[in-house]
Amino acid sequence: MTEIFYQKKKENQLDNLVIDVKKIYEKYPISKKIFPSPNLVKFTENYFHKIYKSSFIPKKIRNYLWHIFRRLNLDLSWFREFNKYWSKILGARPFWDINDLFFLKNVYRLKFQYNILPESDDPYLHLEAWQRPEVIYQLLFLVCKEIFANSFNILNILKKKKKKINSILEFGCGTAPITTSLFEFHRLSKNIKIFISDIQTIAFHY
Repeated sequence: MTEIFYQKKKENQLDNLVIDVKKIYEKYPISKKIFPSPNLVKFTENYFHKIYKSSFIPKKIRNYLWHIFRRLNLDLSWFREFNKYWSKILGARPFWDINDLFFLKNVYRLKFQYNILPESDDPYLHLEAWQRPEVIYQLLFLVCKEIFANSFNILNILKKKKKKINSILEFGCGTAPITTSLFEFHRLSKNIKIFISDIQTIAFHY
């Protein structure tokens, strides 16, 4: 009798979002840049990123300010960028604020815990497993992680290893955290070639 008090859960644009990853890649191919200008990432052109990129401020201070501004929710450039992708590209319900994102991330975490990778060498089966609706959690987790962590220290190691970098490949990268930090903390020459590579997941598409 209790079922009369509940409606059957259907696909929706929030906690039961079903995305056809293949269609997303076909409709919005990653080879087609939204901003065609070389090495331009628009969300890193705001006031906060001018501070992060400033050569007049010591590196450690810039990294410290990045963490402070993110944890205090003063710099929400990452959130606005993701909210735009979430609603316009994925067709999901826009987030009211950052707390909506945190809540939804944990909802999908509960679903994700039941996902498994089949014991198979079939690459197509492996890809299908990472394109399941519940794996939206991977995207939400990696985006939320941007508040607490960056790849600033990894970039410093790269700079020490090689003074002049002409090209970079970030392989198996998900949301490409190293490349993201590169754009956040450095003013890049248009001649530097940057490549990112991963299987067709929704996290990589973002």
